[in-house]
Amino acid sequence: MALVKSRSSLKVNAENQVPLFIDSLPLFSWVSSKRNVRFWSVSLPMIATEPGVETVPLVAKPQRWVFDSGFTGDAFAWRSHLEEPGLNPRTNLAGTAPAKSAFGQEEALPIRKAALWLKSNIPSLQGTPFRIALSPGILFRDAAEPDPEFFRPVIGMRALMRAGLKVRIDFAKARISIWTPGPWYQGVSLFCRRLDSAFSVDPTKW
Repeated sequence: MALVKSRSSLKVNAENQVPLFIDSLPLFSWVSSKRNVRFWSVSLPMIATEPGVETVPLVAKPQRWVFDSGFTGDAFAWRSHLEEPGLNPRTNLAGTAPAKSAFGQEEALPIRKAALWLKSNIPSLQGTPFRIALSPGILFRDAAEPDPEFFRPVIGMRALMRAGLKVRIDFAKARISIWTPGPWYQGVSLFCRRLDSAFSVDPTKW
């Protein structure tokens, strides 16, 4: 019996040692100048690229994408969110898909083939963003967003589930942490590398 418990304990520990990729990233908040009310969102640093890109340039600036658990698709954006990282909204299209607004209105929106890359706030992982494949791409509204704070690009449940991410949102501390899939020894290797930096993280500049 003792031997069985020991093996079980080792298995649990191995499963829990998947590589930490986002370490306690603060939730994004802002105050509406019109309403004088503070709003919060679970925002992630993402880089949008063409679907066939294998590596992301180190100079690529991440955008603030909002994780929306109520969005059933992969990703949604406005035209300017595609143009900002250099994706032409007129090329590499994949047809249209029906979309329904929060008010129940349904319309067909175009889909732009693309990939999203999650950028880490851990210094030793800054140069290796995690690729999130989209199927088939980003659903987008071909118009300018009415408000740059409220109308952000959105990543939904389906894309994160397909990527196999583990997400923990700490609402008490207003922070989010994310683990990427991988063998337990990658987590141990990352832990050893972070010892030298006293487990520091880079501030995310939106």
